[in-house]
Amino acid sequence: MAKVALIRDGIVQEIVELQEGFTLKDSFHPDAGFVDCDDRIKVGQSFRDGKFGAPPPPPPIDEKAAWERIRNQRNDRLKASDWTQFPDAPAGAAEKWKAYRQALRDIPKTYTDLTQEIPWPEEPK
Repeated sequence: MAKVALIRDGIVQEIVELQEGFTLKDSFHPDAGFVDCDDRIKVGQSFRDGKFGAPPPPPPIDEKAAWERIRNQRNDRLKASDWTQFPDAPAGAAEKWKAYRQALRDIPKTYTDLTQEIPWPEEPK
C-alpha cells in the first residue's frame, strides 16, 4: 500500500496510507503538502529540498516559564492538601501528609532536569 507524508513547515505532520489503486495525484490537491514516502519515514522528521532528514532539535526550554509552571502546579497540590493541616482534620492526617507536603516543597531542590517528567510524590492513602 502506498504511503504519503503530510508536510507543514518542513516537518512530517502525518503519514497517510492510500487505498489500493490510488496515487498521490488521485487523492490530494497538488498544493496540499503531501509527498510520497515509505515505511522508514516517521512523523516529526524534517523535509527539505525534496529529501527527508532527521527530526529538528527541540526548541530551547524557557527555564523561567518552566519553573513558574512547576511552582504553580506544586502550589496547587499543596493547596489541595491544606485541609490535612487544619485543627479539625481527621486524627493523624497532619502527620500522614507531612512527608508528602515536604516532598512537594522540595521539588525545586530535587528536580533539576527540565526535559524530564516531574517526579511528583504520591498522595497518602
